[in-house]
Amino acid sequence: GGAVEHCQTIALHRNGRRLASCALPSHAPTVAARDFVANVSDSWLERFRSAEASAGSHTRMEKVVSVTRDADCERDPPTGGVPETCVLLGTTHGRVVQVQPHSVDGKLVPSEVLTHNPALGELAPGSVRAFDDRHVAVLKEGGRMLSLVDGENGGHAGWIALPERLSATSFCVGGGFAYVLSGGPVQRLWRFR
Repeated sequence: GGAVEHCQTIALHRNGRRLASCALPSHAPTVAARDFVANVSDSWLERFRSAEASAGSHTRMEKVVSVTRDADCERDPPTGGVPETCVLLGTTHGRVVQVQPHSVDGKLVPSEVLTHNPALGELAPGSVRAFDDRHVAVLKEGGRMLSLVDGENGGHAGWIALPERLSATSFCVGGGFAYVLSGGPVQRLWRFR
């Protein structure tokens, strides 16, 4: 028989402050997958306060809103699991970072900033995904464009225009296709190469 593909999910919860990864039951390998649960440190997140703001008001705190796996990162060979160091997080301030557990408290902190591009603007949930082995895609322009970010140097690598009638709210990539979920009263799933 051929190699068994391991399917694993990564979930961001507790308002972007906690991450969990586990094997999907129908795809669980014979060796236990490397599941993990980790808190996301908030020490690296930016906090802005306007000059006229009174204490406690008008704070614009950066939040983690999107999670994906670095497509170029190696899976844990014995289990097929996704190590914590293969996780990319997107924030409301347009940053995409790769994380690793802190050596003292184990909370996830950035090990590398892939991009901190103000032109990306505020990122939304589901807006950052691994696109291929080298690029990360960011859903922008009101869900009408995918911005490709070079995962090696953080530079802008290009745009992919989505169909005009499509206003995407989220997307994913797999099996040679991109899948885009449209917003509006009737949601539709689009697939393209």
